[in-house]
Amino acid sequence: MSKIKEKNKQLQGLIKNKLKANGVSETWMQDHLVIDTDMTMDNDEDYCEHCGAHLEECTGYKCWKR
Repeated sequence: MSKIKEKNKQLQGLIKNKLKANGVSETWMQDHLVIDTDMTMDNDEDYCEHCGAHLEECTGYKCWKR
């Protein structure tokens, strides 16, 4: 699994846990949240591993500091 997809999955887990802690039902989350497959990028090679931007839009040197 690429770093971007791994980070995406971690963030989704954190969001779901936070919503559960605040009393949001699993059914509501399934109906209203875009989870995993809808949010993942089609081809990781087309995206910068540092900032996540499409390679054509990445600024290059120290891009993650934008």
